[in-house]
Amino acid sequence: MYELHKIPGNVIDNRVSTFVKQGLVSLFENLLTNGKLSALEALYVGAAIEEVDMLDLKQAIENTNSTDMRKIYENLLCGSRNHLRTYINQIAEQGISYEAQFLSQDEIDAIAESQIKRRITLC
Repeated sequence: MYELHKIPGNVIDNRVSTFVKQGLVSLFENLLTNGKLSALEALYVGAAIEEVDMLDLKQAIENTNSTDMRKIYENLLCGSRNHLRTYINQIAEQGISYEAQFLSQDEIDAIAESQIKRRITLC
């Protein structure tokens, strides 16, 4: 699919942390370090990854003219919202209010208040 739609990848090869974009290397290293600190920090890392994925997917949706790729990106975006919502709920179970790391707080609040979608076509 990458060749068919000329989609650039984010990794140079299959080795861990060999990213094309230099900013991803430092983000990866910071998230890896923080995720090892505690279970709570690991939840924040998971949420951060979903937030960054959502930003990337929104950009990909804006930059494609392909109907099939748009649908794929929208389905992935739906999955990221579901995952983020789960992380937010897990953090809330510990009595902590989740604060946005990359998205706006309004968008985070809207995601947190919505229901998990069980079928991708409903996202």
